[in-house]
This record gives sequence, C-alpha cells and structure tokens, in this order.
Amino acid sequence: MLVPRIDGYQTATILRQSGFSKSIIALTADAMHGDMKHCPEYGCDDYLSKPIDSDTLLETVLKHTQIPPSGV
Repeated sequence: MLVPRIDGYQTATILRQSGFSKSIIALTADAMHGDMKHCPEYGCDDYLSKPIDSDTLLETVLKHTQIPPSGV
C-alpha cells in the first residue's frame, strides 16, 4: 500500500470516486504497524499482508470473485 508517487490508499480512493465497484484487495507489508486497519477507510474490501500465504491468497480471491448462488 505504501509505494512512491501514488500509494495504494490514494489509488483505492480514486478508483472508488470514479465509480469502480469491483473488489479491491490491498497487499501490505506493514501489517504489524496497523496498516491493515486503514484499508477499509480508503475503499478496500479486504487485505493481505506479506509474506503471502498461497492458500490465504486463493481463499481471499475466491471470496471476492465467486458468483453468489441464484437460489435455484
């Protein structure tokens, strides 16, 4: 989330202000310092912290990309 020029927080904010409604999953290395708690404030739907656990990554992506059941 913290990168030079335009960081992830600014990017998520701009995306939401422009009408982007799909999921935004933040990736941060600063999980120990409370960085993750700010992610929803800027429009992120979820977050992951480094080092990335492949199972957690897949679970998170599936959670935000699965089509809900139609009730059939």
